[in-house]
Amino acid sequence: AIAYGVDRQDGNQTHTAMFVNLGSSDFEVTVINFYARSDNKTDKYGNTKIGDVVENIEVLSQATTDRVSGRLFDIELLNILAERFNAMKSRVGKPDIRESPRIVNRLFKEISKIKDTLSANKEMLINLPEVADYENLKLTLQRTEFEDSIDKYMQYLVDTIHSALDQA
Repeated sequence: AIAYGVDRQDGNQTHTAMFVNLGSSDFEVTVINFYARSDNKTDKYGNTKIGDVVENIEVLSQATTDRVSGRLFDIELLNILAERFNAMKSRVGKPDIRESPRIVNRLFKEISKIKDTLSANKEMLINLPEVADYENLKLTLQRTEFEDSIDKYMQYLVDTIHSALDQA
């Protein structure tokens, strides 16, 4: 992203950008200045020769927190799916599906697809065959339900962004 921006600049202006990364184990914010300038020279006849392009990237600040991560978002989505599945009438008296590593791994594989779909749609029909005991998980998940479940982490995101901006 940085190289793309530096290579496509107009003129000799300095630009400021913020990069955010919600990784699997932490949340990082970096604020940078970047520019690209042509090192033009005049030859002995007074003609301007286009010189090399000088690129500069300056990191102004960086802030990070491990109190929020993409993995925590995945776990929240896993809990929604597990609670809805465990609440089915046919599951009464049966163990929580989160106790089965095989089922949890299968759900985690689906969670990435679910997040991608919910990022572009307000709801998603989830239909996973034979999750446990030959029972299917079939439900409609609203994006707002997922957003509500991760709301408790939003202040950590905001605080980290403010920290990076304050340092810049």
